[in-house]
Amino acid sequence: MTQKNRVPYGSWPSIITSQLLTEGKVSISEPQWDQGDLYWLERRPAERGRTTIMCQKPNQTPVELTPHPIDVRSKVHEYGGGSYTVSQGLVVFVAGDDQQVYRIDTEQSMEPVIIGEFENYRFADLIIDHSGRQVIAVAEHHGETVENSLVSLSLDEPKLTTLACGRDFYANPRLSPDGTQLAWVSWNLPHMPWDVTELWSAPIDEPSAARKIVGSGDEAICQPRWLDDERLLFVSDRDNWWNLYSVSKNGHIERITMLQAEFATPPWVFGMSCYGVIDRDTLICAYTQDGYWSIAKLTLSTNEFDWIEQDAAMIEGVQVDSSSGQACFIRASTYQLPQLISWKDGVLTSIGQSETLIPKDHVATPESIVFTSASGRAIHSFFYPPCHAKVTGPEGEKPPLIVMCHGGPSGATSSALSLKVQFWTNRGFAVLDVNYVGSTGFGRQFRHQLYGQWGVADVDDICEATRFMVKRGDVNPEQLIIRGSSAGGYTVLAALTQQPLFKAGASLYGIGDLHLLAKDTHKFEARYLDQLIAPYEPAYLDIYDQRSPINHIEELSSPVIFLQGLKDKVVPPNQAEAMVDALANKGINVAYVTYPEEGHGFRQAATIEHSLLVEYAFYADQFGFNPCEKVPTVPYVKANS
Repeated sequence: MTQKNRVPYGSWPSIITSQLLTEGKVSISEPQWDQGDLYWLERRPAERGRTTIMCQKPNQTPVELTPHPIDVRSKVHEYGGGSYTVSQGLVVFVAGDDQQVYRIDTEQSMEPVIIGEFENYRFADLIIDHSGRQVIAVAEHHGETVENSLVSLSLDEPKLTTLACGRDFYANPRLSPDGTQLAWVSWNLPHMPWDVTELWSAPIDEPSAARKIVGSGDEAICQPRWLDDERLLFVSDRDNWWNLYSVSKNGHIERITMLQAEFATPPWVFGMSCYGVIDRDTLICAYTQDGYWSIAKLTLSTNEFDWIEQDAAMIEGVQVDSSSGQACFIRASTYQLPQLISWKDGVLTSIGQSETLIPKDHVATPESIVFTSASGRAIHSFFYPPCHAKVTGPEGEKPPLIVMCHGGPSGATSSALSLKVQFWTNRGFAVLDVNYVGSTGFGRQFRHQLYGQWGVADVDDICEATRFMVKRGDVNPEQLIIRGSSAGGYTVLAALTQQPLFKAGASLYGIGDLHLLAKDTHKFEARYLDQLIAPYEPAYLDIYDQRSPINHIEELSSPVIFLQGLKDKVVPPNQAEAMVDALANKGINVAYVTYPEEGHGFRQAATIEHSLLVEYAFYADQFGFNPCEKVPTVPYVKANS
């Protein structure tokens, strides 16, 4: 066995460069079948984050349908998703630059053709009707106010027809197999789609006759699919866990699965899918349980699961081609980046993937850690020790710890291979990725325990998990770092102002002032704080004061780096700017890094690479690490004179 060299933690010479995270890498999403052909989206950081449509016909090489510079991306709800669809060779998609809908007839011309110019409209969740003459979509009109609706767009002429309106939000339009019935999900503010939603249906030729078919007012319904012309499937958390149900035309509801597991994840974007229909008696479905994923063929008549795969790190994008009896899904493992997998007759085939070029002896393996907090709830985390094939830390020393706070805050972390995590562990950092209270995958009750307690309960869980690792003796208590993005960035700032535990922090497009967020964000999350904090009314404004990190700068003494996209509509730059100014005026080491062409979340290769390196440089400055690579100069901010 080769003797490893001893190198100070945080200063290891890493083989996982920032370029490795972007060069040749793509993010795969939204697979779809059409007549045995498989389509999917690829987001390419090396092409300024552009997303393109790929197609693979049986036994052929995948081809790109939307060449540069076309960017396939919806901006409905700002998060998008559901940005293309295909039927009988006709591909319809939303262009990122103008948010209009285009068509490509793959059997004739490959030239994209706009189907109409609808000013101030955005579109998502597209489906093509059975006649092939209209597209049904979620529409979002931006005028003096933002209005959402269900519409049809003619493929023969520039014509938009409203099918359903009056609710705040719509999603998941789905046609029955015979094409006569349209089902969809809708909800109203102040709820989010993982709080309270309703399932509706209407004759496609008489949408005004719409009726609510499921929706108790205390359940979140998502992902409707028609089992046949008489029965509609859906996922509901009415019994705490997101399980599968069916409803017949006469309103009879039948529960299909009875697991303490989740057959869905919070629908932050359109186009999410955890199951599909092969025939009237057979489904392919995936679920998450205790932080891991399984996928199986489910026979409805016997309620028997035939496992395709169990204990995967991540599974999403489940789609079925009922004409051929095959399915596909996106899967990731501890050692493998997400890849597109097809399944037929028990055989799994890899279709498209980002190659993992890291030798296994450089990959940190996550340890699942679960313990009971002081409040009595379970805290789930994944711990990654430093990992390098050729070096180790000095004898008797412990590594610095980076604690990661996922976004959402209803999101979740997983054990799937993350090059961003490995970037740190291969440099001699330990990483703790925490599924704090409110995270998805553990039931509705766990998700809702954060309501009214955001900035308190999540901070408690993060800090307890950190202290657990310190007490266990795995990490250096004097080198504790906390980082997070979006809602996770808020948890970072709240933790730094509430508990003297972390020695440095990084907030990526995070929230410092809850008043600003309540007054200046997009429609989709305009009332999310009603649930997480309290209604934004005079009686509760003191809670907003108490929970806003900007009001507790005197309690913050650790250096912080802020990274912010200047086109962010979800968490506008004024959030970071206010915090930066306040910290600089207090004399705390604070750095502010901006990216003019980025929005909420970084998409471009140059941004992804620079943001990681400048964050590393910031930690090196604070703790005396010696990066074995060229890193940017950290842009520290001086106090206003």
